[in-house]
Amino acid sequence: MMSALENTGTKIKLFLITEAVVEPIQKYLPLNLDTVPQTMKLHQVFTNRKFAVQVRVLSCFCQKPDMCSCFTPTPFTFTHEASTASPTTSTENSVDTFQKSIDNQLVGKWCVVLYDDIPYPGVVQNVDDDDVEVQVMHKIGNNRYFWPMIPDILWYNHSQIICEISEPTKVGSRHYQLSKSDWDKVVKVVDV
Repeated sequence: MMSALENTGTKIKLFLITEAVVEPIQKYLPLNLDTVPQTMKLHQVFTNRKFAVQVRVLSCFCQKPDMCSCFTPTPFTFTHEASTASPTTSTENSVDTFQKSIDNQLVGKWCVVLYDDIPYPGVVQNVDDDDVEVQVMHKIGNNRYFWPMIPDILWYNHSQIICEISEPTKVGSRHYQLSKSDWDKVVKVVDV
C-alpha cells in the first residue's frame, strides 16, 4: 500500500509507522488517560505544556506555530496520578468490581457507558483487554433514550462502562427508559 501511494507522484510526505515502532512506546503511556470532551468533533489540538491541550472544532493557523484565539479554543488539562490515595465509596467499589469482571461473557448484554459525563445505554458488541465495543442509544431527556438512524458503535475504555443493566423499556413509539433500579445505579455514579 505504501509503495502504491508513493508511486502516485504525490507531493505529500508519507511516513510508514510500523507496529514494531509503536509497541515499545506503549509501555510509557498511562493506562487511564482522560477523554477530551467532544473528541469526535475536534479538528485541531495544540499543546505547549505538559498535561494541557487547547482544542477547537475549526482549525486556524494564522499565528503558526503558536495557537491563536480564533474560533474560541477550549483548554483541557489531563489529570495525573497524585501520590495520595483518596477513600472510595461503596458505589465506586461496586463500579470498580464490575469493571474488573468485564470479559467476553458481556457480549450481547446491556450496559451503560459514560461519555463526556453523560450516561448512554447500549448493547456490548465486542470486548478486548482494555476496551469494550458498544452500540449506544442517544439521550433525549432525563432517563429517555432513542436508537439513532445511523448506528452509533464505538470502542470505550473499561473505565467508561458504569454498570450492566436490563434492556430498557419502550416508552411511546420511539423512546426508551431504564428501569428504576438500573437508573438508580447510574445516578449513584453520575450527577444527571
